[in-house]
Amino acid sequence: MNKFQQLNAVWLYINQAKVFNAKDIAMQFNISERTVQRYIAELSELGLPINSESGRGGGYRVMPNKLLPPISFTHDEVFSIFFAYQSIENIKSLPFHADYKAVLNKLLNQTEAKFRSEINDLKEYIVFLSPNRDYDNPFLKEIFIHSRNKDTIIIGYQSTNQHSVKKIIPIGLYTSKGLWYVVASDVSKDKVVTLRVDRIKDLEFHHSNSDKLYLPTLQDWLSNRNESFGSTIQFHVELTSQGVMKCRDNEFLDKHICQSDDGTGYVEIDVPESELNHMTEYFFTLHQDATIIRPQEAINRICDMAIGIMDKYIG
Repeated sequence: MNKFQQLNAVWLYINQAKVFNAKDIAMQFNISERTVQRYIAELSELGLPINSESGRGGGYRVMPNKLLPPISFTHDEVFSIFFAYQSIENIKSLPFHADYKAVLNKLLNQTEAKFRSEINDLKEYIVFLSPNRDYDNPFLKEIFIHSRNKDTIIIGYQSTNQHSVKKIIPIGLYTSKGLWYVVASDVSKDKVVTLRVDRIKDLEFHHSNSDKLYLPTLQDWLSNRNESFGSTIQFHVELTSQGVMKCRDNEFLDKHICQSDDGTGYVEIDVPESELNHMTEYFFTLHQDATIIRPQEAINRICDMAIGIMDKYIG
């Protein structure tokens, strides 16, 4: 074990023990007490809050802290961290507060100048684009905390057409196309729903759930989202080659596309009843590149929208 590894091991050991003396550490790591004293001085300089204890026997105490021991990274690992930073740089809100640029700079400052230059050059060639949604998410962090605790909360929610009050148990958060969504159990409806976080206007803690809750995890729900909604309606939509390409850009439809050798294809997917209008309106935006074969409710909705547009422009 080299010095760096040994110093890390001592850091972890005393941070867990909280109270210790030099003799204990010397015996634990088979080093001299003088070496222990030197390590303690170095760890203090790195920011670990170590206080000396007076009295019989003396010793040391590590004060409460959230510091991590020094970590060594390879160049490839630093590249990976840079890419991870780039992927979230344009997300307006996050459920926890941190200056990510300062974190990255702290890491890069430990590398040689040539490598820092290589990292900065990457910004000229690789960018992770995310829609710049100018929506506030004032309750994002609170929802994140309540999701972890499985608390019941009461929210004021502004949907497209109305304001309502909902009692929910948040399961988790996910972001897609610049928007944050909370997956939650709607207590009054006894089903799992998806809500846009920026549309939550009020939030009030109701109570903690001490009893075991049988709710899906966020990952389970995302993997089986259609089954989570209960009743579904099957869509069958014929696509031109352009329609196939457009649907490939839709993360929810992509895996349900059946494509022919000539580039045309079709989508067959079970959609929650509550999402009927949303799915119909999406296919309406594809114009002649999508033809809904079923359900009839979607066909009727398409016709009503087309008539409404004709009335607006033709009269």
